Amino acid sequence: MKKIMLVAAAAVVMVAAGAISLGHAPAVRAADAAPAPALTQCIETKNLDTKMIVSKNQVVMQDMSGHGALVTLAPPCAQMQELDHVGFLYEGDTRLCQIHDIKILYSRDTEPPVRCLITDLKPLTKDEVKAYSSPAKH
Repeated sequence: MKKIMLVAAAAVVMVAAGAISLGHAPAVRAADAAPAPALTQCIETKNLDTKMIVSKNQVVMQDMSGHGALVTLAPPCAQMQELDHVGFLYEGDTRLCQIHDIKILYSRDTEPPVRCLITDLKPLTKDEVKAYSSPAKH
């Protein structure tokens, strides 16, 4: 009888410990998650001064106010070339401040556009934008 009571007590302790640890698991995961990248100055995508593909998955943008960023895209937009077409899909505002604000549309020649998600935004100064457009950078 004592063995049954000890086994039952151990089972209760194990279940309680499991419930406590499960209760804390979401908080730990939320704390570990990195915040989405955001720009300190938003880019007005309706008033772009510069928009150029600089690598197979990156576009440099700068608006008329001088706010610039290096935008990194997720697949299927990982094979872009210099002469490909890049546009925007808006779901409200036309400003790019965080990675989820807009989606990039990408197409080659007469192919239908593909939607691309932004995975990273790196703010750029006016000089950094100019450096991407110089032949030495390519």
